[in-house]
Amino acid sequence: MGDLGDGPRARLPHGRRIEMGAKNTIEFQGTTLPETTFGAAEVGRDYVTVHGYKVTVIEVRPESHAMIRTAKGKDLRTKADARCFGPIPAGEPVTDGTTGTDAPADAPAPSKVMPSRKPWRLMAPEELQEAYRLAVGRETTSVDPAYIAWKCYQARKGRITVGAIERRTACPVGSEQVVPLTLLRETTRLLDAAVGASGAKSRSAFIRAALVEKLRTVGGPEANAAADVLAGEAG
Repeated sequence: MGDLGDGPRARLPHGRRIEMGAKNTIEFQGTTLPETTFGAAEVGRDYVTVHGYKVTVIEVRPESHAMIRTAKGKDLRTKADARCFGPIPAGEPVTDGTTGTDAPADAPAPSKVMPSRKPWRLMAPEELQEAYRLAVGRETTSVDPAYIAWKCYQARKGRITVGAIERRTACPVGSEQVVPLTLLRETTRLLDAAVGASGAKSRSAFIRAALVEKLRTVGGPEANAAADVLAGEAG
């Protein structure tokens, strides 16, 4: 990533401007942001690149690199020592990254955020776990700031299940049997594409549903009984 330029202003690619303030700060949407590096950035927070783009930090490896996500959802890798400005305060208006307008009114409401703006690495173990509970809706025994920051970010973006997860009741040891199914790699690729297009939760769920449908078609006491059992296991 290059520098913003020698002049006091830099024009953003989508036409808006940010004001260059004193050395090592910029003025962005009325807020003064200090200079930092992506290696020192907080996961899940928004920053402004030296080109004027607003990005979200999704992973930080201080010794090597950071992963950032653009407003259009593209993930990029940048050097840990690459300069940026921020973080942008959590209360700043959300923009679409193209026109600078506010996000649409029907945009999903964000999940609860951590109870303070203290950097993740400075939070006490109980504060980290409370932030996790508020964002993810479950308890955790972890006190790793990087892990908790990542899970909270994923929850806010709707990429993981929020709240209690229903787990399948464990079956008695020896009561299950694995049925091998060998397919060509290309067949598996096409099958997985069909699974994704169908909205099935997984390849196994898709195959179970197909077996139930086939057994119902075959009919008969054994086929119907097998279909009933399979349908119950899938539930």
